[in-house]
Amino acid sequence: MNRGFLQRPSDGPGGARHVLACAAGLYLAIVGSAVAAPVENRPELRVLLVVDRPNDPFIERIRAEVVALGLGVVTRGPVGPLEADARAQQAVAAIRVLASRKGVEVWMADVTTGRTLARQLIVDERPQGPDQTLIALQTSEILRTSLFPQAAKPRPTPPPAPVRPPEPPPPIAQPARPSSKSAIVTGFGPYYSPGGASASFQEWLSLQRRWQRGFGVALDGSWPILRGSLSRIEGSALVGAYTLGAEIFATLPAKESKWVLTAGIGGGVLYLRTVGESNAALVGTSASKVVGHGYARVEAGVRLSSWARLALTTLAGTTFQSVTIRYAGNPAGSWGSVLLAAFLSFGAEWE
Repeated sequence: MNRGFLQRPSDGPGGARHVLACAAGLYLAIVGSAVAAPVENRPELRVLLVVDRPNDPFIERIRAEVVALGLGVVTRGPVGPLEADARAQQAVAAIRVLASRKGVEVWMADVTTGRTLARQLIVDERPQGPDQTLIALQTSEILRTSLFPQAAKPRPTPPPAPVRPPEPPPPIAQPARPSSKSAIVTGFGPYYSPGGASASFQEWLSLQRRWQRGFGVALDGSWPILRGSLSRIEGSALVGAYTLGAEIFATLPAKESKWVLTAGIGGGVLYLRTVGESNAALVGTSASKVVGHGYARVEAGVRLSSWARLALTTLAGTTFQSVTIRYAGNPAGSWGSVLLAAFLSFGAEWE
């Protein structure tokens, strides 16, 4: 009795060919399924241009602006309503020229839902004709803002609050040093003493030192430029006085001001010199005498600048001993019981 047995295929050349054939079949199946699968890319956004005449420069101008936006362009003649034509071409927007050729009509659909988004007319009714370039640019701008909405910009982060630097410590107050000023004053004017002699013309000089509160000290002096004269029957005499004194004074106001008023009091020595010229049969003589004197000074002035001032200075005083002028033993006059003077003076100051 014969029995059948399944025989195991041998591992010779025929078996290797069988394995290669199976691998090739599996590879073709994988590649075929990959080719058959649809490519899931976003479809190109297309715009329909409805053309009612060939080679229309108006439409060509609009086409150039649409292509510059990166949109696809489909062109066809008018068939039906603009919206229906656009949906038939699967376009997100459609554009056609108005019958008046003064503008265009634009229809747009929502990219996601396909519902009508906007329908708008762009018209330029200038008497000389529409500006086709302007209409094309406005059409392009409507498509750009509607089909490519910009994402909302994130709100800028507010800058951090400025860090205030620490305040510097208050300066250590130091006691202010009292300031002082020096001045030199010179003037010219009459110098007079009642008693018979005329006034002499005197030069006045004062060296002053003034402190912050307006008080000061001065060294004053004067000498005759033109002497006074005394005339009697016996003859005449020239009288001149040389003075030197120290003074304390106060200035108002104490601070710097345009107008200045100064008052002081002082004392010193006075040297009186007389030179006599007698008439015939008499002998002329000369005499001199030194006496003490006291005086008060008042000065009113105006500041010409920060360092210069012009003032009128008046003096009133007396000698501690009156001087009698004699001719031939006879008294001819007196000098010194009262002293009066007025000087037009100029002063210069410095610190």
